[in-house]
Amino acid sequence: MQFEVIIDNGHILNKEQVRTAFETLKDGTHLVEIEKLPLRRSKAQNSYFHKVIVKHYQSLWRDVKGNFHEVIVKGMLKKMFLTKEIVCQVTGEVEEVVLDTRDLSVNSFDLFIQECRLWYQHKTGEILPEPSYYKGSK
Repeated sequence: MQFEVIIDNGHILNKEQVRTAFETLKDGTHLVEIEKLPLRRSKAQNSYFHKVIVKHYQSLWRDVKGNFHEVIVKGMLKKMFLTKEIVCQVTGEVEEVVLDTRDLSVNSFDLFIQECRLWYQHKTGEILPEPSYYKGSK
């Protein structure tokens, strides 16, 4: 089993996901290995995102939404899949923020790419090419 633990200022931000992962373990002794993920997405991921994901979405949305520049399409994808709710610790108000792809870890960027691929497949019935970096060239 592998899962991501997100820590900020010494606090685990995704405690529920971590708790759920540990609850799935069976009785016995388990080895838990902690490995710091690269802070940023890989060049291969970024290249695949721009050359495959963004280009396919540009074509998909051209007739429906307009002929948008790739920067706009990237922003639309980030809004669709990287919008998170943050709760203000002082007021309790909920704010929506859109994460930037440059701040995503390798695993988080992979999840983002997979969400983009699945949504595209659901809407069009087409399967986008699998990223070549999955074949060992990470």
